[in-house]
Amino acid sequence: MNIEGVAGKGRGRKHDHWTIFNFVLKEKGLGQDVFDGVDYRKDEHIRVVSAQISETGKVVRRFSKSSRKETSRKVPGEKSSFAEFLKWGIKKYPAQRYMIAFDGHSHKLRPLLPSIDQAVKEATGKVDIVKFGSCTMAHADIVSEFRDSADYLIANQSFSISEGYLENLRKWAQANPEKLDSPLEIGKRILKEDRQTTHSLVNLKGVPELNRAIRDFGEEILKLEGRDLREFRYIVGRSQRFCKHVNEDDPPLVDIHDLAVQLEGSWQLWKNHPDLVRSARKLPPLVREAIAAERHITGDGGEWEYINKASGLCLFVPLYASFITKPLPQDDDGENDAYLYNPSLAFWKETDWDKVIRHLTTY
Repeated sequence: MNIEGVAGKGRGRKHDHWTIFNFVLKEKGLGQDVFDGVDYRKDEHIRVVSAQISETGKVVRRFSKSSRKETSRKVPGEKSSFAEFLKWGIKKYPAQRYMIAFDGHSHKLRPLLPSIDQAVKEATGKVDIVKFGSCTMAHADIVSEFRDSADYLIANQSFSISEGYLENLRKWAQANPEKLDSPLEIGKRILKEDRQTTHSLVNLKGVPELNRAIRDFGEEILKLEGRDLREFRYIVGRSQRFCKHVNEDDPPLVDIHDLAVQLEGSWQLWKNHPDLVRSARKLPPLVREAIAAERHITGDGGEWEYINKASGLCLFVPLYASFITKPLPQDDDGENDAYLYNPSLAFWKETDWDKVIRHLTTY
């Protein structure tokens, strides 16, 4: 978002190219280590404003440093709502462009997504990039939530193994100032510096058309019964899925492109439901159009799962009602990085996908 989008704020002043608001959920296992390696002093290109937020979206602590040691004094911006903090930060640190980044366990971030989207609209109208360093956030329903409040979204289809990227990004900015006016270039650079397993840079302009195609696809799924429904469920089971804690898991996060390819290979569905297969064929090119850049590590993508195919976006396609009615099993630390169905997201009403998942799970 260009600075002219913030009426009356900061004109006549020298602005940074970018202000990055870096938010971390205050929770067990996350904290100071997330900020290590980041120089908080202003430079001529990028300023980082970091804070911790609670599970209710309140800013509970702001990190304001000229060194890498935490200060205990109270600083402006604390104890405010997310929207109030953004308004304060944009007025205090005006820039030509803005990015909002989040780290924290995804199952705790997801309930906050509608309020985060609304806060961005209230504070600025729109930002250039929203970035999630959390697990399993590159999914159709999540990216849809920010299509009116950001131009690009960075997220991960799979588990997230967070590594520091801000310091390297700022060094790159010093050496490449001519590229800083392009959110696309910044987004691509972040994918290189933040080495996630399945990182996607989504151009949110492509989301509305993709959602319309998903809705059409869902209408065809609702027509499946008996053997054909069993065939569809079998194809979902053999497609690339993410968030597998162990090999025998049946997670509901399915790669959109791979699901479409697998469906096209079904002679039974071609014969009995050709419109279903045709609707699925429309999805891969729309995903490719929406993904501005991507970075995938195929094979052993970390300590949990094997990734063979990744296109950049997933769809929630559960085979069991338990994925809808209750949280997935927790890991040994009592945390749950798996997907949680959140019906408050706009995607569900827009696509009627909630009808689809209930059709699949009442079989």
